Amino acid sequence: MSQATSQIMINEVELDFSLFNPDDMQKYLDTTHVLEKTQSELSEASIESMEEYIALLRKGIHTTHAFFDGVFGDGTANRLFGASCDLMDCADAMFEFGQQIAKNAKNGEQIAKKYAPQGKKGK
Repeated sequence: MSQATSQIMINEVELDFSLFNPDDMQKYLDTTHVLEKTQSELSEASIESMEEYIALLRKGIHTTHAFFDGVFGDGTANRLFGASCDLMDCADAMFEFGQQIAKNAKNGEQIAKKYAPQGKKGK
């Protein structure tokens, strides 16, 4: 497998991930469902006290850590964020993950076009 489609870089940490590996994609799918559910809950939550705000921050951070550990293996969140992080660190890492995935998808499309069967010529 080419390096372009099997390595992504987040927070200066190199991680193995391929859009074309069914195991990688299954882990991504499984963890994305949980992430989307939590994002929905957080966007609908009303904050009436500082304690509720702190609880929402913790939930968002915990969910992001669980996402990265679920996709890349236990301990990945610690490698990405260290001992302490805030919700903006998590948001930045999720954005970077999305950017890297889009880049790998584009590389994959180029490879697919290169090796795709060409139509018959001469007709």
